[in-house]
Amino acid sequence: MDDAREAAGDSGKILVKEDLGLLNMVPGQSKRDAIAAYLGGRGIKFLANGLRPIFYLHYWLFPNQRFLLRSSVNKPIDSASSNAEALSKAIPKIVWQTNYTNKVTLPIKAGWLCNRLLSSGYDYKFHTTDMRKDFVEHHFPGETSRLYNRLTIGAAQADLWRLLVLYKYGGVYMDIDAHLVWPLNRIIPAASSALFLRYKDGGATNYFIASRQEHPIIKALIEEILRRIENPQSDNIYEITGPTVFQAVLSEHEHSWRFSRHTCLQGNFSNKFFQYIDKPEGHWTLEQKSHRAISPETC
Repeated sequence: MDDAREAAGDSGKILVKEDLGLLNMVPGQSKRDAIAAYLGGRGIKFLANGLRPIFYLHYWLFPNQRFLLRSSVNKPIDSASSNAEALSKAIPKIVWQTNYTNKVTLPIKAGWLCNRLLSSGYDYKFHTTDMRKDFVEHHFPGETSRLYNRLTIGAAQADLWRLLVLYKYGGVYMDIDAHLVWPLNRIIPAASSALFLRYKDGGATNYFIASRQEHPIIKALIEEILRRIENPQSDNIYEITGPTVFQAVLSEHEHSWRFSRHTCLQGNFSNKFFQYIDKPEGHWTLEQKSHRAISPETC
């Protein structure tokens, strides 16, 4: 959702004064580590852009070839516990992603491979649209499920699902077109219970979120989104379920955050063409032009 914003204003600078002022936002993170993460991101971005001609050549030669994304087969995820010991644990080593399909193009697969390399030791869990719906109806029946089903746009459903799955199980969520720039174990401090991203201008985003189970900020974000679905003041999902909600809620809670360029970037390996190649007009900005974001009532 924020790929265009991330690219805005990026003229190829190596390290500017404003970046240096935001290098040490997480307790325990050294400035040297933050600079290395920034430069690592620049290197991966350069590599990804260099691969773009190969991605288009592959599509020209094999337009129908797709690559499968599947969840890892490690031990089952334990359900969230309400006891104090479970809630005091650090962020679980699980990476969550979602997409309308698990059969993706080469650029999406390349970004996935980058993330798997940089998240060594983490389980990987993937949900399609139907799997998200089943998850919400099973774990959050009643009012939450009813309001979730009023969302008509896949990106809005994914916005709410990512918070629900983190509240239930904890872990790290990343958009399907996002990629890490530094090893995840180095990004998330061992004692951290939640971590959010911000842009250079201070704006919050939701394409990367890390949290333990049942974190109160995640709960507050869920409650605010449900309130905005029930009583919409806008038909723009950016304001109903997206970064605008994060900006509002995070401003009221003390929290740890990192600069996006030192953590996770978007839209370098892939783009809208490759991401929605099997779903014409699938991007949320196009879907909003054809129908309302919230249905009057659950079907």
